[in-house]
Amino acid sequence: MSRFRRLRRGRVYTTAEVGGPKTAQLMIFAGWIEPLGKGLYWASPDRSVGKTRPSDLEILSVLLRGKAFLVTGNERWDALGLGVTKPLGKLLVYTLRRKGENVIGGRRFWFVRVYKGARRFPTGPVREWWVIDLLENLELAGLERDAVLTSLSASLVEGRFNREVLVDQATTWATPSVLRMVSAALAGASLPRTGLVPGLGHSASGSTGPRARPKRQPQRQDDHGDAPLTK
Repeated sequence: MSRFRRLRRGRVYTTAEVGGPKTAQLMIFAGWIEPLGKGLYWASPDRSVGKTRPSDLEILSVLLRGKAFLVTGNERWDALGLGVTKPLGKLLVYTLRRKGENVIGGRRFWFVRVYKGARRFPTGPVREWWVIDLLENLELAGLERDAVLTSLSASLVEGRFNREVLVDQATTWATPSVLRMVSAALAGASLPRTGLVPGLGHSASGSTGPRARPKRQPQRQDDHGDAPLTK
């Protein structure tokens, strides 16, 4: 059990890092580690500090082996002030390889896989990018398109979002349908739409979110390459 002496309390480890399945079982029996699920374990922390589970960032960083990911969903969307979204009941995570739902450490994660070679999410999203992400996921968020666009127009007038940055994020990341939404919001705010051509934008491969997958371009292939939470 000398391996346990090298484990740091409160850290998340894989099965291999704790010494394999048999060693992991012995450590669990001894109360040295706690199983989280999907081959992850938590080195039992000092309970006196009040920590009862590892953070989502700690779990995702180990599970995805340091590869890029981005956590989105209710907390990010609601913070925009464009409408209160419908609770998802799980943490939505964009990745480049993993997909599906898993319960890890008592928390449900919904992994949405993107495609190799397509820049599907930024490594350091600005506030205006989250607007694009919300618009791409209106149905999932349970919001009405017209209500959100009205709120977005008002927010632009109030200066809560930067018009130039929003246009840049839209032309870089949005699907054609969302590009049209942004154009409509700018028109509603009586702001110029220079640099934003309705109906045109990044290809569908530049979209975000777990919507129905668009027609795959010939050069796009399904896979993962490479965190709120951006890693």
